[in-house]
Amino acid sequence: MRNLSDQLLFVSREAQIMPKFYFNYFDGRQTIADPDGQDLENKEMALKQAELHAADRAHELTAKGEGVCDESIEVVSEAGDMVVVVPVSIMTNDVEC
Repeated sequence: MRNLSDQLLFVSREAQIMPKFYFNYFDGRQTIADPDGQDLENKEMALKQAELHAADRAHELTAKGEGVCDESIEVVSEAGDMVVVVPVSIMTNDVEC
């Protein structure tokens, strides 16, 4: 059985290995960088988080009666590599792009 200091050291090491992902927002003209990022277990978790951000943005725009043209959430790794781009895709008939 591990003692408390061993358990804390183990948790601390796990926290250090989690990669950081940045969720930048592209509004169709410019990218708004995520300055803080988020520590997540892996790329799949980053994709899920990006999908949640995109769904929130789509809901926000729908509530305002606005459409979306080229908006997206760009997931970037701590190393600066593009991991995935999730489009904020909603269909509205009210607003033309």
